[in-house]
Amino acid sequence: MRRDTRGVWIPVRAFPACLAAVLLAACHGAPGALWPKPQPESSDTVETEGAPRPVDVTTLGAGAAPGNAKSPGGFVPRGSMRNFYAGARNRLWYYMNCYYWVADTAPREDLWIKADVSEQFRELRRWPDGDAVPDSEPKVTVEYWEVGKNGRTIRLDNHKDYLRLKDQYSAGKIVVEVTLTLGRLHLKDKRDRWVEPDEAYVLESRNYRGGGGVGADGARFVPLATEAVTTWSYEIPWDTHPQRLTRSNWKRTKLPTWKLANREAPPNAPGAAPPVVTPRAE
Repeated sequence: MRRDTRGVWIPVRAFPACLAAVLLAACHGAPGALWPKPQPESSDTVETEGAPRPVDVTTLGAGAAPGNAKSPGGFVPRGSMRNFYAGARNRLWYYMNCYYWVADTAPREDLWIKADVSEQFRELRRWPDGDAVPDSEPKVTVEYWEVGKNGRTIRLDNHKDYLRLKDQYSAGKIVVEVTLTLGRLHLKDKRDRWVEPDEAYVLESRNYRGGGGVGADGARFVPLATEAVTTWSYEIPWDTHPQRLTRSNWKRTKLPTWKLANREAPPNAPGAAPPVVTPRAE
């Protein structure tokens, strides 16, 4: 008989069997074994204890929209200039004017709307044979709009673009998508200090017409954790086929209607996964 470390007497003849049992358990990863049981490789589908759950969007405020309760998702006139399609300088233009509104659930002090805008010409057809033309490259803009005390943006947003008549298009559509996020905005001044903007509109960046804007490093935007992020879209389709001898024109094109495409939680909503820190988000 031999005494173990806990003062329990074990027959000497039992040692080989005990040792074999311990080694067998260790190799198979039994609880308390010398080597832990191999774990599956980490992936998005593996659930971990305490991992953040998706945020219930219905518990958040309504966020921002291109319209208010009286005119949800509508376009508005600009003084004596109404929304219209026009031809000028051998171009076909479209002009769309709108204000952005916030719901009553959002605070009004020092509130800004971040707008991520994408516009693209799609499903283009060439005149007169109707051949398909590749979609245009999206025009992407990141901009900020200050919200007034009445819940409406102080400045008016004017969407516009044109087709050149010499491109000989006869059909296609313009697709515009705008993602609106409510939050607080500060800009970096010449002394690298974060200060409040002194204008009601700030352009961060755009990928067309020579770029421009303060850049992602020059703007610090913190979303409101209690308001939903909304994505809106509209389309302007036109089609003159099968009348192949008619080039594109706006005469019978109707004003489009904003549609709510998506509603999601901001990255800093309570219970959401922590956002990835980038130069734009600190």
